[in-house]
Amino acid sequence: MYGFSEDPDSDSGEFTTVQNAKRKAVGRANKGLRSRPSRADNVSLERVNEFSDSRYGELNAHLSENFRRPRRAKDRDPSPDERMSSIKDQIRYTNAIREYVAAANALEENMETESWVSKPEIPTTAELFNNDYDEEQVDGKHISNLPENVIDGPWESKQTYLSAHYALMREDAVRPLREAIQEIRKHPGKMEYELSKSTIGLYDNIYITGITFAPRGVATRVVFSLGRIGKRIHWEQSKRLLTGSLVALTPVDDMFATKCVLAVVAARPLAGLEQNPPEIDLYFARPADQELDCQKEWVMVEERAGFFEAERHTLRALQKLANEP
Repeated sequence: MYGFSEDPDSDSGEFTTVQNAKRKAVGRANKGLRSRPSRADNVSLERVNEFSDSRYGELNAHLSENFRRPRRAKDRDPSPDERMSSIKDQIRYTNAIREYVAAANALEENMETESWVSKPEIPTTAELFNNDYDEEQVDGKHISNLPENVIDGPWESKQTYLSAHYALMREDAVRPLREAIQEIRKHPGKMEYELSKSTIGLYDNIYITGITFAPRGVATRVVFSLGRIGKRIHWEQSKRLLTGSLVALTPVDDMFATKCVLAVVAARPLAGLEQNPPEIDLYFARPADQELDCQKEWVMVEERAGFFEAERHTLRALQKLANEP
């Protein structure tokens, strides 16, 4: 009935049957098939234990089941030498922190207020609006005002090294959008496919529809038209208006002649882009540029050749390194 042979001296195959019976009984109890073990399970376990103890002795008798907690060292008062050593370490660390802060403050005071360290993360309108921002004309030739990247030999100082790389990287992030704005100023009525660069994105009929609140700040929701693009956009696969992209807006009756407002794409949910008209959320660069007039029509330009968000954090890190002594 329970899988046992009447002969107690039978071969070892009977004990395998005993193990199987015990395993099944325990498995049914663990799986919760019954709220409590049945009488058959109890009897089966008792017969298994009797059989195993009487014939084979205690199972796993060689294993120790006593797990002792590790002994904790007795608390003792530190010796006078240990106390003095701890006090000296605290004083040394405190003095090092004070020296570091004092050196950083002195370095910040020596810097000019209008230096590259104080520049905002988002480029200013002057950087994008003026085509001669980084160049000057000498004897009919355009000479760049950007610093030269020293490849061979040491730099004059750490500040010179950081400022040069900051200027070069910022120019690399801003220049594509500046050139796109200059082309729109020269040809305000052209379609997007008629422009000289295929990476320029041109969107018209921009209207503000609302304000959205997010952990990163207050964003402005706008709708736009694809009329000047001249083709259908598959937004799920497109790299247009990616989150973090830098865009420039101008009133439709100005077309970057006198006004340019910079913004960063805050969000581009596919559900909003696939509707008609599509909509996105924008972060305006400065609070003074925040627009609330929902009746005002704008034109928006982006340059897909560069991705500002990729350069933004590196530029900020270079500014922080400049304050390190």
